[in-house]
Amino acid sequence: MYQVNASVKGSLPFQPWAPVVLSLDGQHLRVDYGDTTTKSYDVVGCSATTTDATPFVVRVQFRNGKKLVLNMGSHALQAQLIQLLTTTSALDDTASVYDQLVGVATAITDRAALAKKSNLLPCGISVTDVQAHLRGLKDVHDHVSGLQSPLALYEWLLDTEAAYVARHRDLHGEAHPEVYAHCVYQQDPLNYALGTTSSVRLPDFKTFIGVCAFCKAEYDRGLLEIVYHGNGSWPCPRCQQQIRPDVFFKNKFGTTAFDVPMRNVLASCPQPSCHTRLPLPAIQRLHLSSGAATCTVCNLAVSYETYQIATLIREHPSIRHQSVRNADGSHTALLPTQREIPGSGLWSAYLEKTKALAQAKCDKSSSPRLEKFE
Repeated sequence: MYQVNASVKGSLPFQPWAPVVLSLDGQHLRVDYGDTTTKSYDVVGCSATTTDATPFVVRVQFRNGKKLVLNMGSHALQAQLIQLLTTTSALDDTASVYDQLVGVATAITDRAALAKKSNLLPCGISVTDVQAHLRGLKDVHDHVSGLQSPLALYEWLLDTEAAYVARHRDLHGEAHPEVYAHCVYQQDPLNYALGTTSSVRLPDFKTFIGVCAFCKAEYDRGLLEIVYHGNGSWPCPRCQQQIRPDVFFKNKFGTTAFDVPMRNVLASCPQPSCHTRLPLPAIQRLHLSSGAATCTVCNLAVSYETYQIATLIREHPSIRHQSVRNADGSHTALLPTQREIPGSGLWSAYLEKTKALAQAKCDKSSSPRLEKFE
């Protein structure tokens, strides 16, 4: 089945072009409109012609007298649709990736030559940028195709991530050296927005994506005016946490955890008192397959969540709590974080130990006594 995006002319002269999706399956043409409206046509015996008045337009006259005026957006798509409607030849869908990319570039060039300059918003991407991106893609393809095993691929991915982490804070400005991993990261706009903030104080509202750093939900662009122009904050419509211009995913708690590559995080046993090196196959198993490994020295059952516990211990060595109420108010004390990871390596066991530690501080015999814990 052949599918393509197009625009269809309304039946009345003043009606604008409407975006549609054309689906041609054998002798049946289906036109899907954005409002869930669908129309079907029998293309047997139909005629398809062009017009000199409007480029890229195909006028389709069906045998039952109905007409359809379509704007295909490029000469290549215009010619392709006419061929499919007027001949019995099957569509060749074996085009290479290169041919597909050239087809997209040709369509862009066709439209740009006829568009008014005022209608073309500059994207800031040059031909050199595109060529560099494609070279990076080819380099990655050539290297990966020469790897001998899945384990070798995993090791290369860890090395690539480590090289990116080492310089990721330098890659969010206006100009930066070509880093292919960074280009791939930017192709996932929401996750990229979670890991960055605007490089300028007042972002371009047409392109900037606002993402809550707490619940990871995209919020309405109307809040950008309040948060950035008004230099204020606003509760996230989903989680009610305050959205501020200086809060984003990688700095909301002042953490440096994202500056450590996965290769270093997973290389050793996460038990603070151990740090025995783990073999690469074990790292791959617990990282990609949700498996588990056992440390040969301390016998800790290591899973992916065990490293999350280790990160908590490293980033938060203590927990603030209210203690020793007196006439002057409450004294803020520190409860040491439970530093020993339970043998199971699971959050459930670690939280039980933390609760037991807090309960011990609540005991009347403890000094100072914990009276309020949040």
